[in-house]
Amino acid sequence: MIEKRKPESPQEKESRVRERRLNDLRVILNLPEGRRLVWWILTICKVFVDGYVPGDSGYETTRNTGIKWVGHWLLNLVFEAKPAAFTQMQREHASELKREELVEEEYIEQKDILEPKDE
Repeated sequence: MIEKRKPESPQEKESRVRERRLNDLRVILNLPEGRRLVWWILTICKVFVDGYVPGDSGYETTRNTGIKWVGHWLLNLVFEAKPAAFTQMQREHASELKREELVEEEYIEQKDILEPKDE
């Protein structure tokens, strides 16, 4: 016989759904691709820069503030779901920037070798 469960209260349902969403985020943060995606979204949301636009009549600054709010909301979820993921994303992003810098330097060096400067 199937046992009937007690109906969930709205608070219990909200808590269950929130925990499921945090678990979904943990799965995403466990993947390098997921961390890159979250970092990209945080960057697009201007979490790491000032949203104020000098000389603006208010529209762009207000828009940036709204976008930034979404980024802060996501960042808070990251800290709640898996706090260590943020520092891991920072390290991975710094490594990626360093790799890109090395690739660019190598490209410039090769270009200089292949295309001698006129003297």
